[in-house]
Amino acid sequence: MMAAIPSRPHGVNRFWWILPMGLTFAVDVILTLLGQPDRYWEGHRDDAVEANPLACGLLLVSPWLFLGLATAWVLVLGLIVKTWTPRFAVWLPAAIVVINTLAHAIGGGSWLMRHGTCGWIAMIVYLALVAEFTKRCFRRNVTCGGSRLATDHRDH
Repeated sequence: MMAAIPSRPHGVNRFWWILPMGLTFAVDVILTLLGQPDRYWEGHRDDAVEANPLACGLLLVSPWLFLGLATAWVLVLGLIVKTWTPRFAVWLPAAIVVINTLAHAIGGGSWLMRHGTCGWIAMIVYLALVAEFTKRCFRRNVTCGGSRLATDHRDH
């Protein structure tokens, strides 16, 4: 008989999952705001530049609305990742982190590549740093305390 998967296995600190997601999210949001044209900041909200239709809609209303809801959204995602108990979808916290980290790393990188050759180089370096940082965070999380992710399948 398989034992129930513990809700918080010894040594697993999901902070190390949340960190790369939060940082790439923050960089993407900051670069999005910095990438807005001068006319946008002069009050011409219709000049908002953003590939994500939801984020663009928020920018069309207000940069403060965009920033506020982006902050709230990453906090909600972080809370889900931190508190999720693996009764149903054990994979959900990791999927949230991987998908959001990747999406926002690419989003942030797309703002860098707009600046010609130097921008492309900066984007490549940025993506490589994100990949390495994320890998180190996941490794730190998984090996902390000698435990692995919620995979204790010993019989009682």
